[in-house]
Amino acid sequence: MVVFINDILVYSRAKDEHTTHLRTVLQTLREHQLYGKLKKCGVWLKEVVFLGHVVSKEGIKVDPKKVKAIID
Repeated sequence: MVVFINDILVYSRAKDEHTTHLRTVLQTLREHQLYGKLKKCGVWLKEVVFLGHVVSKEGIKVDPKKVKAIID
């Protein structure tokens, strides 16, 4: 899990492991009376843009949109 200000990125190697990780994170948030907005949540994503990077099972790459903005 990676936390940056108000963003939480939960990642895992396998689906069953991911279920456990998600449950742990959500349970911990609930215990501390912290809640997320459902419309801002993405679950079971194969790729996600996080802090200017694209994170996937292939690894972490710089978001191409950010590179284009710099080149232009």
